Amino acid sequence: FDATSIENGQKFNFELKTRENINHDTYPALYMGLNKIITAKNQLKNGVRTIFFWDCADGLYCWELTENNKDDGHLFSSDDGKEYYIALGANQKIGQESANVCYIWKEFLQKYN
Repeated sequence: FDATSIENGQKFNFELKTRENINHDTYPALYMGLNKIITAKNQLKNGVRTIFFWDCADGLYCWELTENNKDDGHLFSSDDGKEYYIALGANQKIGQESANVCYIWKEFLQKYN
């Protein structure tokens, strides 16, 4: 993760994704590597909270993996109230190969003030 902090005995991990050329709602969802979710789930078992940030053209947005949403991921896109889904994806602008990524629906992103 990009940063770790301990506040009042609670450990936090923070991950920052830069999407400065698009607004947070340009696409139905923003993505990150599935490995980040897997690591965050493992950390959550140990009481570590993980918050993901996206630095977009229209501001800084965040989403936290929690006990309530940790099992939302599934292998297809649907409109079933789940916060994220897993599918193949890649940033073709930088020549990434397709891999499993985690898409967070824009409706679940919160603007960070």
